[in-house]
Amino acid sequence: MTITEFWPAVHQLRELIDDEGLTLDERLDSVVAKFCDLSPTAQRQLLTDVLKLSMELPDVYAAVSAAVSYLEEHGSSSEAG
Repeated sequence: MTITEFWPAVHQLRELIDDEGLTLDERLDSVVAKFCDLSPTAQRQLLTDVLKLSMELPDVYAAVSAAVSYLEEHGSSSEAG
């Protein structure tokens, strides 16, 4: 996956979750119902994926937030030149 694919994929995942319902409870009910319809093998793999994401995303958020702060203070690399 290239850098131009990674961030759009993150955005697409957020939109897909939003499309599952108006409230968090509705979204959770919907995704859990779909999860339960998967094969046990797929469930195990996706459970591992969700666990890894839930553990790593807070750190990704912190790193990206720090990068934004740095860029706001020092200017982006695209502004140099």
